[in-house]
Parts: sequence; structure tokens; C-alpha cells
Amino acid sequence: RSEDYEEATESIIVSVSKILKQQRQRNKQVVGEVLPMWLGALPSMEETEGPVTHRILLEFLEDPSCPIYGPKNKNMGKVLQVLGSIRNTEYADEETSAKIRALVQKISAGLGNAAMTNLVRNLSQEQRANLL
Repeated sequence: RSEDYEEATESIIVSVSKILKQQRQRNKQVVGEVLPMWLGALPSMEETEGPVTHRILLEFLEDPSCPIYGPKNKNMGKVLQVLGSIRNTEYADEETSAKIRALVQKISAGLGNAAMTNLVRNLSQEQRANLL
């Protein structure tokens, strides 16, 4: 991201988040194609709309039919990086932070200790601390 365009970038991320949420049932194929690009742009570091974007992210992550994790969970590392960057910050309200904690526990149980350890190893110390 370029700092010169930070405000515009954040506005686009928020707008795409809201469009994805609105279109997720109507245009599943298009949403499935856009989700990985949107995930790649996260986390949103906009103090007002960032929490809105991250609540939408949680809705997608909690939906077992949503393709956000990618085939064979290939997006899982990015998902954990985003969650670790926002939990317990001004970019996620208390409810979202609690949901992140529960979701990470569910992901860990589903993947198993070895796979989760490998994924968490690639996170920063701060991200790991926010997740565990």
C-alpha cells in the first residue's frame, strides 16, 4: 500500500466489503472470485470503518459454505495474519475480538496442533499474542 493513497485505499476496502456482504447470496461465483483479492487487502486500518469491515470478514469466516479459506485452506495463513492484526485493537470492537478468539480456537481444533503451529510460526510476535 502506498501512504499517498492510504485514505482512498481504505475507502475502497470498506466499499468492497459492503458490496461483498450485499451480493454474497445473489452472485456467489463473483463473490468467490473477489474474496481472495479483498482478503489480500486486509486488514483495514481505518478507525471508523475498519471495525465494520472486520465484522463483515467474521461473517464470511463463520460461514462454512463461504470459499474465503480457499481450496485446501490455502488462505488460512492470511486469515490468521489479519485476525492477529486486529484482535484487541481499535480496528475490532469487543464483540468482534471475542468472536475472533472463538473462531481461532475452532480453526485450531479443526486443523490440529501441527498445522496450526506451522501457520502461527509465520505470524509476528504481536499477531501470535493477539490470537493465543
